[in-house]
Amino acid sequence: MSWQRLNLDRLAKVLALASSDRDGEALSALRKAERMLTDVGLGMVDLAETIRRFDPAAPKAAEPKPEEPKAEPPRPDVEELTRRIEGLHQQLTEAAAAAAHNAGEADRWRDICWDAARYICSLEVELARLRAAAGEAPRPPSDLEIAGLGGRY
Repeated sequence: MSWQRLNLDRLAKVLALASSDRDGEALSALRKAERMLTDVGLGMVDLAETIRRFDPAAPKAAEPKPEEPKAEPPRPDVEELTRRIEGLHQQLTEAAAAAAHNAGEADRWRDICWDAARYICSLEVELARLRAAAGEAPRPPSDLEIAGLGGRY
């Protein structure tokens, strides 16, 4: 241990900054104090042990820690909230399943619509061929032909 190489006045000032209400400032002070200690081959544990030796009211290292207080049983309002959360989880699961089903139905109906559009286009092409064979004048393009579907399917 190298307490002789440590500037105790400076360490005390740095540790005093650790009591700041600003978390960043307090954390920086603790880190600086730790660096000061490690620079001389010491650590926070060494500092705590030294303080304990000079303070007779401080607990000794060999003393066991006092038992933690036991947790209280859950309150009724906590149990109610837990039940509500579980119910919401169930509803979410059901909604996800319904959304997946609806997406499948939407895909199916989209495919039906495309098939119907293709069939109408093929009928229009056949009708145009029959009119041309009968010598009728060409007609203006249909909405499907304008949309780029006519004659392709």
